[in-house]
Amino acid sequence: MLKLLLHKTGKDCQPAFFSLLLIEHALKAEDIAFCCDSLKKGEYGKPYIENSPVKFNVSHSGAYAGIAVSGCEIGLDIQKITQNIKSTAKKILPLQDKDYYNSLNENDKSKYLCLLWTIKESHAKYLGTGLKDISAQLPISVRLNIKGYQCITGSGKLFFSCGSITEEYLYAVCSPSPENLTVKYLTNDELLMYT
Repeated sequence: MLKLLLHKTGKDCQPAFFSLLLIEHALKAEDIAFCCDSLKKGEYGKPYIENSPVKFNVSHSGAYAGIAVSGCEIGLDIQKITQNIKSTAKKILPLQDKDYYNSLNENDKSKYLCLLWTIKESHAKYLGTGLKDISAQLPISVRLNIKGYQCITGSGKLFFSCGSITEEYLYAVCSPSPENLTVKYLTNDELLMYT
């Protein structure tokens, strides 16, 4: 079981509210009772359900919120592709990829850096350690191939499933399992079905 549920929240909605709805929806779909009292946070803020075999991770960016659900540890990040990511994400560009990066056009440079950042952030969220020193974590080389399909990249014993939500948004899921990721986009009615 490796699932990603996505919902377009709208610009003015509270991401935390939709994150709780997504958690509730995902757990009830697995026949697991959920109450907010059982929701806990690890040392660096990674959420978990006390005494549950199901692991999950939530993310939100702009108009989208998502939850990744699995039977093992998991990390999820959603990012909007922006030009201003260059100032932050260039710090995580692997030395061996600088020539590749410089060969890209400006639009693809932003996509590439956003994808790299999203993969590294999903890894940090998988570990549950937060984003401290993200540049030192996971020395991974990435090539742009996110045009309308998901790709799975192995790195040691971890796997990354990456894809586009829209032309403006990317996601990355980090898991120790190479199983295929099932992606589902939830409508408002589907999201509210279990509440």
